[in-house]
Amino acid sequence: MKKLTVAIDGTAGSGKSTLGKTLAEKLGYFFLDTGLLYRAISRHALTMDIDIEDESAICMFAENLEVTIHQLQPTFKFALNHTTVTDLYDVQIDKIVPIVASYEVIRLKVREIQRQVAKEGNVILAGRDIGTVVLPDADLKFYIDVSLEERARRRFNAQNVANRSLEAIKEDIQLRDYQDKNRHVSPLKIASDAIVINTDGLDVEEAVAELKKYVSNI
Repeated sequence: MKKLTVAIDGTAGSGKSTLGKTLAEKLGYFFLDTGLLYRAISRHALTMDIDIEDESAICMFAENLEVTIHQLQPTFKFALNHTTVTDLYDVQIDKIVPIVASYEVIRLKVREIQRQVAKEGNVILAGRDIGTVVLPDADLKFYIDVSLEERARRRFNAQNVANRSLEAIKEDIQLRDYQDKNRHVSPLKIASDAIVINTDGLDVEEAVAELKKYVSNI
């Protein structure tokens, strides 16, 4: 059986990582949430007191950055420069990761890792430029489409944003959408050959079943 590469793209809060991970578990595939790479690099840059707004400093940081991925089922740990990076989800990281991810030198570094992982096949990569830039020849491409209101509601109900208003979360997501779609390097867009899946009103199992139908038809 052919070893497939599957690309899943989508906006912030669209659930692409949850869907990708769940689909990978059902298929016995390797899953990489590429957004975690950008979060890990952002966290490490903060730990190293790198000025996030200083592109030249970020470039120097990236040149000396070694990233290895350790697969510890069912999650991943990222070791950067032999330092294990954790605490990838908090408000501070949410604010700086769009800046870090906008730098070409960082995206090139992450792209190299992504493509190395994808070489083995039977892999699902989730992100924002997987089908358009990282794996333009992926066997199957999905774009997860979810309304702003639905994404805000889901995030509002998540524990990691407790004590924040629904309207504030909605504004954060709108800003992230704008940053992702308008960055100079690898902006978020729908690949011309991507299958668009709208998951409004669907739970995880229902959405994954929809994705799995397309994989089964290859």
